Amino acid sequence: MSVISKVSGLIGIDANTLEKESLKLYLKKKMRECEAEIFEIFKKYGVKSAKEFEELYKSGKLDEENTIDDFFKLDYLESQIEKIKSALRELGD
Repeated sequence: MSVISKVSGLIGIDANTLEKESLKLYLKKKMRECEAEIFEIFKKYGVKSAKEFEELYKSGKLDEENTIDDFFKLDYLESQIEKIKSALRELGD
C-alpha cells in the first residue's frame, strides 16, 4: 500500500484527489520560490524584467564577468516557471 493510499484512507480523501492536490500545492510552492529568487536578482540590479537585465548587458552597463552567473540563473528560473505552469495546466489548474 502506497503512502498516498494510507494517508488518503486516514483523512478520508480519494487517493487520486489527494495526489493531484498535493502536486498542485508542491508546484505552486516551487513556483513561488523561483519567483522570489527572480525578484532578488531584479532587486540586486535595479531592474523589473529579464529584458531590462539583458539590455543592461547590451548597453555595457553591467560587467559580464561579475554578473553572468545571475544572468544564467535568471534564465534558468524563468524556464523552470514555464515548466511548472505547463505541469499545472496538465493538472487542470
